[in-house]
Amino acid sequence: MTGQICILGASATRVDRWQAKTDRTDLDLLDEAVRGALDDAGVGRDAVEALSFSTPGPGTVQRLFSSYATARLGFRTAGKVVESGTGGWTGGLAFDAAAAEIARGRASVALALGVWMETGIDTATAMDGAIRSTGDVGYQTPSGATPLSWYAMDAQRWLHDTGGTRADLAAIAVKNRRHAALNPLAQFTGDLTIPEVLAARPVVAPMGLYDVSPRGDGAACLVLCDRATADASGRPYTVLTGSAFAHDGAFQTSGDPGPVMPYGSLARAAALALGQSGLGMGDMDLFELYAPMTVVEAISVETLGLAAPGQGGRAAADGATALGGLHPVNVSGGLLSRGHPTGVTALYDLMELHLQLTGVAGARQVRDARHALHACETGKYNGAMVNILASGGTT
Repeated sequence: MTGQICILGASATRVDRWQAKTDRTDLDLLDEAVRGALDDAGVGRDAVEALSFSTPGPGTVQRLFSSYATARLGFRTAGKVVESGTGGWTGGLAFDAAAAEIARGRASVALALGVWMETGIDTATAMDGAIRSTGDVGYQTPSGATPLSWYAMDAQRWLHDTGGTRADLAAIAVKNRRHAALNPLAQFTGDLTIPEVLAARPVVAPMGLYDVSPRGDGAACLVLCDRATADASGRPYTVLTGSAFAHDGAFQTSGDPGPVMPYGSLARAAALALGQSGLGMGDMDLFELYAPMTVVEAISVETLGLAAPGQGGRAAADGATALGGLHPVNVSGGLLSRGHPTGVTALYDLMELHLQLTGVAGARQVRDARHALHACETGKYNGAMVNILASGGTT
């Protein structure tokens, strides 16, 4: 059924510290994204039959936000309205729920949408909430690790086991910043060098400021539809050809000894999604991977077989995972520079692939892109979701 699900339109706000720096509201940001996506798809609000929201961030005080936003945004003929949220794959779950409504024949047009606001609350409060999400509340939360610490432990192991270097990881931050400079939605676009990454203030050893994704706010909306609606529109579209989930059964880390890398759930979900699509990894023209730290991109690239173990950072330095390279990764700028409004990050990533596969990504366009892989995760890749997208008319 995945081949009958299409993305017809997409739009998002620029990622920024909107809540901290302006008086723009969550509903205001979301309305901008929705209007842009509907215009892009040539679809009116009365044609939308289902709305699938990602759960908003901690800066949103309105409860039952999905029902509230449906009314305030002027949708009067919607069927199912749902709100989903589980860590880093929150936006992916919203996308999956919208796709499911189409696959079940309960909607011809559905929206996957959401807004994330968090910069209006202080960092300590935000981190306290994050620890309660990623650590065992009864044991780890009082004095345990922040989410960034889980990834930092991966970095220590990666450096120790593979012979990779901090400079290799820094090359990932530099590569993504270079991509972000070409993306009008990116939070950070200024020049960045490897020495600057290595000299930046520490966040959690061995990771420094530029190895870590920033806090940010944003809103995104994708218009999904069935194949008949997409064909009838006369507009370019992308097709979902494979989609899969996998979970290790671990809560961030397992009580049973095991290897930190590769990320097993990512490998399994990718294999399942590619199997559905009838394609192989070598058929993928670009990748948008959930990577809130440089080391996460390195291990993810290695897990997918795009680089040998320990070479995920070197692949960025050598240009293999850069725009124009053999396996372009995170050409949007990724979480490190495009920005990481957590609950909608997956929607931003899927939008990037839609733009690329319809040939409208501008200066960061991957040449002749026809197939792409998207991945998001629950936290430390103990669980992963992978989607395979193709340009319209390609199966």
